[in-house]
Amino acid sequence: MKQMRMIGLSAVFLVVMTILTGVAYPLLVTGIGTVLFPRKAAGSLIVINGQVRGSYLLSQDFHDSRFFRARPSATNYQVLGAGGSNMAPTNGALTKAVEDRRNEWEKSFGGKAPDEMLYASASGLDPEISLSAALAQVKSVAAARGYDAAQALALDKAVRKTAGHADQEQSSSTSARVNVVALNAALESGAIFKQAQ
Repeated sequence: MKQMRMIGLSAVFLVVMTILTGVAYPLLVTGIGTVLFPRKAAGSLIVINGQVRGSYLLSQDFHDSRFFRARPSATNYQVLGAGGSNMAPTNGALTKAVEDRRNEWEKSFGGKAPDEMLYASASGLDPEISLSAALAQVKSVAAARGYDAAQALALDKAVRKTAGHADQEQSSSTSARVNVVALNAALESGAIFKQAQ
């Protein structure tokens, strides 16, 4: 009889805790987040001309020369199953992928490729790169968009402002981060030059 009572109490406890932690708490936190941070709670969506174009939190494949490139992705920027490749440094496939990325960078942008642009991030969806990696792409992106020298300079300034380091030299920009998705969304919407002001 005592054992049956304990089983009954355990079952009631399980149901109550499931409702509290599995239903009530998530609804409360979601409600608070939606009220206080509506844009973030909705996924930090990028909306251009009334169309959802992605999220500021998730990287995308930007191989068009008119856009800044994000870090490589081991999962081809797919959200489901996102993650790193888990390849060992001695894996021949990783060595070849890194070499291919290095060659592609040098062909597209000239100069030495930053290490972060050779290896996929752990999530495979990291939207940020270093300011120095973004600045290395400015000249190429400006040329692909047909910008004149003044527009290219404004683009450089906008990239620096995006990282919050408008007055710092490129050599000190390794710790500053730039959200490539936000940067490309500003390019696409035409808001990039407003950021340079």
